[in-house]
Amino acid sequence: MNKKSLYKALILIAAVFTLVGCSDDSTTSPDSRDITKLFDNNGYHHLDDVVVGWDDGSLNGIIFITKEYNKIYEIYTNEGVVDSSDYEGTYYKTNAGLFNSEFKPFDTQNFYINEIHLSGSLEGKYAPTKRLVESDINFGSGVNIIKMDSNKNFDQILDSISLGQAVQINNFTRGDSISKSSGYTLSWSGSTSATKAYIKISSTDSFQERLLSDTVTSGISWYLDNTGSVDLTPFIHNITFPGTYDLEVTLFEPHYINLSNGKKLLVVGESTHRVSFKLSE
Repeated sequence: MNKKSLYKALILIAAVFTLVGCSDDSTTSPDSRDITKLFDNNGYHHLDDVVVGWDDGSLNGIIFITKEYNKIYEIYTNEGVVDSSDYEGTYYKTNAGLFNSEFKPFDTQNFYINEIHLSGSLEGKYAPTKRLVESDINFGSGVNIIKMDSNKNFDQILDSISLGQAVQINNFTRGDSISKSSGYTLSWSGSTSATKAYIKISSTDSFQERLLSDTVTSGISWYLDNTGSVDLTPFIHNITFPGTYDLEVTLFEPHYINLSNGKKLLVVGESTHRVSFKLSE
């Protein structure tokens, strides 16, 4: 896709951000831009929604630094027996996509974040060579050091990014109930530098009271400015069936690294808090 086409696409999507928009997960399809395939997280079919307003036509790549905290119900298998239980845990990752001004991917050598080596599995696509732990990336304290060798597009990079606190849902925890008739106003805290939030409600992966297995349904998701709260009432009315669901809030915090060629890398701190809840009539 050329710059003119991308610009038109971003203008169209920008209109969505003037309101809190609601989308049906089942109808969302991946964008056709070449850079989309560089990101392997399922959420990055929303890539244009995330970067709209952050791309002034000068990007040579995007780096995501991610922290996900889950307090949910989940199904697991132990010695061949399938069961379900409460689960609480935190997951860390980082990945990146490099592309030129025509949005064509390119490779580089010796790409590190905090001494984590990012290896290319596809041209322009980079991910860690090991599973990350808490000490590998920094939210709320410390810095994230980004190093990359020179390549055909820009000189060597040695820079640092400080990320604010990861998102925390304040007034809701696993097992709480929401009534469709009464509604609920959700609140969260996190980095004040995070400018965008993503809210998602989806069926939970557990044996808890839930939708029938043969019921066809989809969750709901929407983007909004990081206001710190949202009234869920108009959105949960769009969910037909009561049952057990997962609710997640994701915050996106943008930073830039200036490159020798006058371009930039966009570094996005992405933090998610996910809980399971019961939806009643």
